[in-house]
Amino acid sequence: MDRSTFSERLQDDAPEALADVFAARARQPNDVGPALNIRMEERPSDIFIKQAEQDAEFRMRLEAALAHLLAGRATDPDTRMVPRAMEPEPNAVTHEACWTIRKLELTNAWSALLGWLERHWPSRTTERAERDYQDVLTALAEIQPRPNGRMLAFWWLAWKEAPGQLKMISFSGLRLQSPKVALMLVPTLMQEVDRVIASEPSLDVNHFREHLLWDFWDQEDGREFLYAVLEAGLAAHEAWAADALAVLKSGLDPDEHRELPPVV
Repeated sequence: MDRSTFSERLQDDAPEALADVFAARARQPNDVGPALNIRMEERPSDIFIKQAEQDAEFRMRLEAALAHLLAGRATDPDTRMVPRAMEPEPNAVTHEACWTIRKLELTNAWSALLGWLERHWPSRTTERAERDYQDVLTALAEIQPRPNGRMLAFWWLAWKEAPGQLKMISFSGLRLQSPKVALMLVPTLMQEVDRVIASEPSLDVNHFREHLLWDFWDQEDGREFLYAVLEAGLAAHEAWAADALAVLKSGLDPDEHRELPPVV
């Protein structure tokens, strides 16, 4: 099926039917719709994204379709206990759905993402499902409504309960939802990061710990809160504050250092 024919078919699909087509293409991209252009690093969801960018009505139907997918079995994580060598790839439908939600900033999908997390949360510690949780948590952090009490409660719970990298994504979600609440975690954040890196050393090479604070500093309504907590920590000669300040300095040009709180 060529691209124009496939796009015309999508125009006629109701959200439930569109969800089925999206899921099928995510699973078998070269058998459902036009073959992927590997040289262009095309993703299975790209054809849906491009059509949504050009057609507001299709965008609305796609948003409803993805919410429908997240509420059903197509995105369930596989948590069966089998030998590591038999572990499958992360759920392709979940992966493409979350990417599409992020790329198009489909903000009305937030309740479907949160519903997925609340429904599957007991499975969060299984290695098999970790990538699925990363995809959904990251998408939710980026498109969540704010302020929102339900979201704030979830991120606080996720910070306390999530393992490894999921804990750090949860901090980012909390920071974006309420920097004022997130700043309460800053004094212990570096300790938590060090524990995560000890269990997942690969994170250290990607400036993982640095990005948590750099992103906080760059957040439009986060800088003033981070500045205040660092200023208080430095005045009290707290080691965590000096550590956090050094991390921030490493990501800024020297002429930007004057924006940071001074060492007392």
